[in-house]
Amino acid sequence: MAPSRSGSASGAPPGAGSRPASAQQASPLGEVAEEHARPASGGADADAGASSSRPTSAAGEQPASRQASAASRGRGDAAAHVPPPAEESTAPAPPPPAENHNQVQTQADPQLQSPAPEHYLAQGVRAIDVEVDQGPGLPHKLISVLLDYTQMYKKPYIGGYKNKKTQAMFHHAVTQTPRAPKFANAERKLERETQTVKISSRSAMTQREAATQMERPGVILDTSEDRVKTPGPYQTSEVRLAIVTKATKVIQRFIRGYLGRKRADYLKEKKREREAFLLEQELKAQKEAEEHRHKEIERRMHPRTAADFEILYNELEAWRLQETRRIKEAGLPKEKEHEVLQQLLHKETKLLQTIDRLKINANHENKDLRIQRTLGDMGKPKQMELKNGAKVEVHTPFTTRAKELQQLYNGLNLPMLSIDERLDVLLHVKWTVKEFDCNLTREIVELIDREADLLNRGRAPKMLEGLRKRISGLFLNFIETEEFNPQAAVHKVIPMNFEQYMFEKLEKSSARAPVITMKTTDKWDL
Repeated sequence: MAPSRSGSASGAPPGAGSRPASAQQASPLGEVAEEHARPASGGADADAGASSSRPTSAAGEQPASRQASAASRGRGDAAAHVPPPAEESTAPAPPPPAENHNQVQTQADPQLQSPAPEHYLAQGVRAIDVEVDQGPGLPHKLISVLLDYTQMYKKPYIGGYKNKKTQAMFHHAVTQTPRAPKFANAERKLERETQTVKISSRSAMTQREAATQMERPGVILDTSEDRVKTPGPYQTSEVRLAIVTKATKVIQRFIRGYLGRKRADYLKEKKREREAFLLEQELKAQKEAEEHRHKEIERRMHPRTAADFEILYNELEAWRLQETRRIKEAGLPKEKEHEVLQQLLHKETKLLQTIDRLKINANHENKDLRIQRTLGDMGKPKQMELKNGAKVEVHTPFTTRAKELQQLYNGLNLPMLSIDERLDVLLHVKWTVKEFDCNLTREIVELIDREADLLNRGRAPKMLEGLRKRISGLFLNFIETEEFNPQAAVHKVIPMNFEQYMFEKLEKSSARAPVITMKTTDKWDL
């Protein structure tokens, strides 16, 4: 840090050592410590030993301003020139030649000289001429300094000192040459605008200032809380190393114990998890085996599919072969062996009859399930997908009618109904089918009237089973016809020979069933 004289210091002339405000705030483009023009000898006359306008002492010493300038150059910066007192000034030097444009012409009196000329080069940029002292017996050098006002900023005050002899004030000053931006010519992706800036505020509690007050006459301090510290015995490096080594081993022992316990707990937890997983898998396997066993028993007790009956036939054949081999290997007499084989054949026949009965029951159950599944699919609401991906259920008139027909069909097949309940179901079915006039609907109405008449006569329900099955089958055909139930067209199976199918259907519809006239009650005269 090099000292430079302030232009507003008390005791210094306003024109001798003052520095322009623009030069104090100049950018580091070419900033040096500025000195205003002083009387100087011409270029040729200076070498000839012409008289100088600077004051000198009687002993031939250099002026104080030149000593200060030399001292400031030793610090790395140009210092402000301090003018001599007014009583020590001498006669002014002759003006320099006109052809030497590197020197600045000044007035005889240094107290009245003006600042260096300034030249504006561009907007915010100007140049000033600064005279630099080069040493004893050397002429002053005039240099041009560029000032960039676009980067002007106010420099902080960082202190200074005062010359007791000349009463000149010196301020400390620093300068910094600006560097080119690191990403001046980089792409835009490296600029600040394209980067994510994370700003966070952090507060810190710095150390508090403290002071110590010693006791003196007139000052009484409270010593009740004071403690006396007595130094212990002196420790050599070997003793200190032994203490640190012992403490380090203790710390290592506790840390290793902690890590060992932590590792043991981790392994125990893993072991518990493994045992719980194995137990869960074992229980799951046992449950699956039990479910498989019950399923296999159910397949043999109540077979439903062709695969179930195939298992029964295979097991029956294996049992027959095993029993036959056992009888052959028993070594019985011919008559006895023939009698035992007849008994085996009788058992096999009984088992085959049981399998056939199971097959008939399975066909009936499968047929009922198939009908219920088909009717349920007909009455199922439509799935509509919205723009947001959600699905909604929509009931159409076709699905609503299919649902009503399914309920009527299930009502016809309900057992254990009273006479009034049965008549109510038959009445609803009759109203439904009478909306259409064809052979099928007329036959259904006729059968419904017949059952109603038999119920009114007090016939037993067992005698009406055939009639009820016939009504149920015809109403099922009514439901599966697309003219009466439009939703049935979606679930209808088209045969391969479509022409033959349509021809048979046409013949069946053209055939007219015989008309049977029966007397009914007034309740059924619709």
